Amino acid sequence: YAAKYLTLMSEMYPDAFQTFLGQFPDAEPIKEYRGVEGYNAVTRLLLGEYSRSEQPRTLKTLEDCMHRVRHTYAELEHILTGPSPQSETAKKCEAAKDLSLAASHAVTLLSKEEPAAMSAFAGQVVRL
Repeated sequence: YAAKYLTLMSEMYPDAFQTFLGQFPDAEPIKEYRGVEGYNAVTRLLLGEYSRSEQPRTLKTLEDCMHRVRHTYAELEHILTGPSPQSETAKKCEAAKDLSLAASHAVTLLSKEEPAAMSAFAGQVVRL
């Protein structure tokens, strides 16, 4: 969901999203991130960030990941429901990125700690 939200941000706030892209050495042109088709580009961007970022390495357990997810979700929710949600686009992009990284790392840890549960989850995704 957070990754998909970034595609919306690229459409609604292209200038702010372009600034957000400046932190990524492997960023593609902004048009690649727009719409449903932009999801794959956002995913590539986040995968690159996941491999470069220190954030996932600080999350040692599923509990750490869930704490970060809850904290970042609350931050994003506060921005979106606050008095000036339109003026904090950069913070929304950062929060969506951080939320995606923490959730992705939780899935990575789950696959190591609970391989049977992860296998069942992957099977459900395939059936969708």
